[in-house]
Amino acid sequence: MNRRKFLKIAGTSTVVLAASATVGIAAMSSGPAANMPWHIAGSNYSEPRMRALSWAILAPNPHNRQPWLVKMQDNLSMTISIDTAKVLPETDPFNRQILIGIGGFCELLTLAAAEDGYELVFDWFPQGVADEHHILDKRPIANVQFKQGASLDPLFKQVLKRRSYKEKFTDQPITQPSLEKLKLAQQSGAIINTDNSSVGVEHLRKLTVKAMEIELATERTYHESTRLLRIGTDEVKTQPDGIDLDGRKFMILRLLGLFSHKSAFDMQSSAYHQTVSEITSKLHSTQGYLWISTIDNSRQSQIEAGRNYLRANLKATEIGIKMHPLSQGLQEFAEMNTIFQELHQTLGINNTGRIQMLARLGHGDEIEASPRWPAEKCITV
Repeated sequence: MNRRKFLKIAGTSTVVLAASATVGIAAMSSGPAANMPWHIAGSNYSEPRMRALSWAILAPNPHNRQPWLVKMQDNLSMTISIDTAKVLPETDPFNRQILIGIGGFCELLTLAAAEDGYELVFDWFPQGVADEHHILDKRPIANVQFKQGASLDPLFKQVLKRRSYKEKFTDQPITQPSLEKLKLAQQSGAIINTDNSSVGVEHLRKLTVKAMEIELATERTYHESTRLLRIGTDEVKTQPDGIDLDGRKFMILRLLGLFSHKSAFDMQSSAYHQTVSEITSKLHSTQGYLWISTIDNSRQSQIEAGRNYLRANLKATEIGIKMHPLSQGLQEFAEMNTIFQELHQTLGINNTGRIQMLARLGHGDEIEASPRWPAEKCITV
């Protein structure tokens, strides 16, 4: 090792040690707080609705906003609605993605309730719903009745292992038999599609990279994400939602002023350009794609897409495939329109149909679960 490199490493180590002394080892330790809901799901509750709810909150959802609200009713029932303070107006102007997240939540609620012997009966949109061209409001998404008698679903075994994998994939290919197994997760209401062909993968890589670049280069959509950054373990513990940059490294960088909310917000900063480069480089490692389409873009179809996405994610976990949702090219803001149209043409979706979800597939190392608020946090009166 040459002297210049040694001094650089030694200097960095000194800075890190100094920061450790300043903030304290206890404060820098990740600890279980933000991930506690993953460790106690189903175990801290005897009431069947709360038990099911403690699992359902682990569902994937846009920007980890966790937009579900639940009101407990009489006779083992509940009402599910959307927390309108947790929508994404710039990247999801009609709340389509938020509703897909609610669909995943409802599917996981169903799987969890079945483990305790309950079937769920959903009364969707009991007070009506805004159509797909308008924003959602506080009207209920569903009334849910817990009834005795249910069939177990083997996919439930994968809930605690499920992740949205945002890292670089290895070079291990996705096989056709694996793609066929993924399709077995499909339920009525949406269609699970896959592709691992070299031509298809290369074309979708280009489109998804371009879509990501557009979202990151459009000021209002990029800033919507940066406002949701949780930088460092302390911030993640305090607010376990949004986009978590967990761990001591990020906290040290923030405390030393080397990476902050301000620098991330600045689209002329080196932090911004490094972020764009790192994100897009990961997309180039994709080995296959999965997308979920529906025959129309109704609110019910969006719910069913979310339910099917959750099932596909669990099935991928079961067979050892990592999945990372890439919704940028499906977003309905003006700058994305060309990519939106090209994705639908490329994937053979006609004028009435809709791609609701797109995800990249690959293999990689195990990662930590995303933080969650405790189940009690989503209870409303």
